[in-house]
Parts: sequence; C-alpha cells; structure tokens
Amino acid sequence: MGKVEERLAELGLSVPEVVPPVAAYVPAVLDGSRVYVSGQLPMVEGVMAHTGKVGEGPGLVSPSEAKQLARACALNAIAAVKSGLHARSAVGVVALPLDAPVEVEVIVHVRD
Repeated sequence: MGKVEERLAELGLSVPEVVPPVAAYVPAVLDGSRVYVSGQLPMVEGVMAHTGKVGEGPGLVSPSEAKQLARACALNAIAAVKSGLHARSAVGVVALPLDAPVEVEVIVHVRD
C-alpha cells in the first residue's frame, strides 16, 4: 500500500476499482512525469451515485451532496492514475455525461 492509500485508509476511504469508460476514451495517460486523468463521474460500484443538476430546491442535488459526489470522483481519479492508461477530456457542455451532477479532471505529477 502506497502513501496515498495509507492516508485514505486513515480517513476511512479506499481506492475503488478503475471505472470502465462509458464512451470511446481511456481513463488516464502517463506523459513523462505527469498523469493526465480524464473527467471522472461519481460512479460507485459501477453505478452513477446520483444524477441531475446541483442547486437548492426540489429535484436538485444539494451542494453538500455534490461535495460527497465529488469525493467519489476524486477516488475514481486516483484509481485511474493507478491504472496508467490514456485520457480524453471534454469541456463546454450543457450537461455532463450520463446527467452526472459533478465531474472531476486531474493532472498528477509523479516522481521520476
């Protein structure tokens, strides 16, 4: 277990299995000392944890729940880094893939 996973364990978290791509892309690519991670959705055990838009009111994902969903995205990003594959990224959309309320993209610098 690496330092990142040890710290996550201290927080009661664990790195999930890498989420299989839902379209024509791969989760991450290593380029020199950087890993570029594609947008990660709040998938938990292979299922979208929540869908919809973030906001206050009926039918919306509350900001506090969106924070927890972003945590799931971040854990999925760590899993993608571990997988060491290729990445793609998309921005400027009206809605996120699969109507996800949040998406996290990551660039990680790794030691040489």
